[in-house]
Amino acid sequence: MNILFSLHHPAQVHQFKYIIKTLINEGNEVSVLTTNKDGEVALLDKFGISYTQLCQSTGKTPYEKLFYFFLITLKTFVFCLQHKTDVFVSRASPMLAINAFIFRKPHIVYEDTEIARLNLKICKALSTTIITPTGFRLDLGKKQVKLPTYKELSYLHSNYFKPDLSVFEEINLQQDSRFVVLRFIAWNASHDFGSKGLTYENKVKMVHELAKYTKVFVSSEAELPEDIRQYQLKTSVEKIHSVLYYAQLLLGESGTMSTESALLGTPAVCVSSSALRIGVFEELEQNGLIYIIPDSKEALDKTVELLKMTDLKKTTRESAKELIKKKVDLNSYIINLIRNGGKIS
Repeated sequence: MNILFSLHHPAQVHQFKYIIKTLINEGNEVSVLTTNKDGEVALLDKFGISYTQLCQSTGKTPYEKLFYFFLITLKTFVFCLQHKTDVFVSRASPMLAINAFIFRKPHIVYEDTEIARLNLKICKALSTTIITPTGFRLDLGKKQVKLPTYKELSYLHSNYFKPDLSVFEEINLQQDSRFVVLRFIAWNASHDFGSKGLTYENKVKMVHELAKYTKVFVSSEAELPEDIRQYQLKTSVEKIHSVLYYAQLLLGESGTMSTESALLGTPAVCVSSSALRIGVFEELEQNGLIYIIPDSKEALDKTVELLKMTDLKKTTRESAKELIKKKVDLNSYIINLIRNGGKIS
């Protein structure tokens, strides 16, 4: 079977890497299309996954994104003509959905972001199966399959992930040292339009305030302000989840990294108004794993409060383990769906 994956974000590389390797080991022909807007190529290289890079970017402005939409759709079409794809797999990618529809082939989608409404609308019309977590708030009709899972468990479940203690050497700390991670994003994804992130002043204030209490490391999609560049996290790109595992807490704008942190048993304070519109966060918040606080001052105050709680990390880790026990193996579900030609058995 010839299977095509479309991966346009580092989280998507993490999500599908074990599925891709399993399918290759079974003797399937697996192709990966990608861009390199957020470091996807570096991760694919690290994991030894072959790929075809279509573009360096997916655009930042609405006009640029429209241009790249057509360019990636066309390049995907040409690729599929040459490789005779049998099954298409991706997040809610309209470019892949269009091509799957043109070639009359199944398109398997996993999506957990309700605010990606345009992408979901196209996939609802053209894709074959759309897998969502049970907390997903949109009804996508008969093509939707709701599963009790999170995409992050595709690579962070204990069956797949083992924390790497060598990260302490990379961040120049003794093992068991306390530290926090701050995560800033670029706010240029298509579902980010209408939303805005922390200001320059917010970022600087957060870093300097938290540095009074503990060691601080900053991970950022965009270049850091000069005032806080010395705090930049410099670990190997594939070791970010080990950093989150050993951290005391995550404070940041990224919904994906907040979820990753929470499922690893590290409490997360997410400074994002858009997160309030996404169903998976509601369950995580109810279980005391994430705190959604759009106001930067309130988020910083909450972070300081949490850092002073001596048993917080232990409690969060226990809560995460209990929640994960109730979830299904998303990797196995998608692999079986692919084996069945995209049809739900």
